[in-house]
Amino acid sequence: MYYRKYRNIKVKLDGMTFDSKKEAAFYNNLKLQQKAGVIKSFICQPKIKFPCKVTYIPDFRVVMGDGVIVYYDVKSEFTRKMQVYRIKIKLLKYFYPDLCFKEV
Repeated sequence: MYYRKYRNIKVKLDGMTFDSKKEAAFYNNLKLQQKAGVIKSFICQPKIKFPCKVTYIPDFRVVMGDGVIVYYDVKSEFTRKMQVYRIKIKLLKYFYPDLCFKEV
């Protein structure tokens, strides 16, 4: 474990490295939900490409029990306010208005 620019601590879990304890905990929660049948599946760091040649990588893509796809991004309050992040969220909502996206 070591501290990074925003004082988050990277966590290794199941052979993957997560950017924060909060993201690793969310991953663990998704595993439990999948085992319980609440969600069908999930993947880490899916890529969403915009027509303007910009790529956004949320933390998780989750297929819910009813088949609805939800994208999750685990962010700190500080990161949520960053200009680059806010612009990518605006692009996401502009190019994919029907996409279900949630910040955690």
